[in-house]
Amino acid sequence: MLRRTADPIAHERETWRARVEGHEQARATGEALLRGDQSIIDETFRIRGLPPPAIVLDPDPATLDQPEHAALWRFWRDLPQAGDGLPARADVRPEELRGMLGDLLLLEADGTGTDFIYRVYGTKVARHAGQDWTGWSVGAMGLKIGASLSPFYRGVYVAAARARKPIYTAHEAPPWIDHAIWRRLIVPLADADGAANWFLVANIPTAPRAPDVARDAEMRRYLGPSKKI
Repeated sequence: MLRRTADPIAHERETWRARVEGHEQARATGEALLRGDQSIIDETFRIRGLPPPAIVLDPDPATLDQPEHAALWRFWRDLPQAGDGLPARADVRPEELRGMLGDLLLLEADGTGTDFIYRVYGTKVARHAGQDWTGWSVGAMGLKIGASLSPFYRGVYVAAARARKPIYTAHEAPPWIDHAIWRRLIVPLADADGAANWFLVANIPTAPRAPDVARDAEMRRYLGPSKKI
């Protein structure tokens, strides 16, 4: 988490440094994943006392045990192919995903290639996360809540964009989330120029946690008392 300071110039400098480091970490993480190396991510999780996440590039659809993931993979597979064989964002019709819209995220690359903006943040995901992050970048969200795993989130999108293939991940959720595990299937989509700059994500919480007053207090500490869904 960024150190609090009363000096606005020092705070801005520190925030800028964190953003630059975030881009570098996301790029390095994504490139490592493309080599089949997730040791950077595993070490990040280990330092924080968390088990390493599961990350599978181009997963076999037969292994997708969440119905929403299987449905998203079929939807993505059946879309018309656009740039270099990749389905186009323009061909996505939300009505065709009715029934799982609340579980979906839609992200757009911000132009740096290492950060991504939530254009849609599904209502079910927002309810579990404690806030609707629509309009925020993944990096800005990380700075807001002090999410030390932001390079992991961003690195996975970097890898999906460069590989132009789906990625499955499963990892332990932050302690203020009411479920213990987030399971995601990320499918890349092409923009008007054929670049993989859009991502549709089915983000499914599993392993419910028991109600906990302390956890609710921690959520308010991170997100603020007004950030209720």
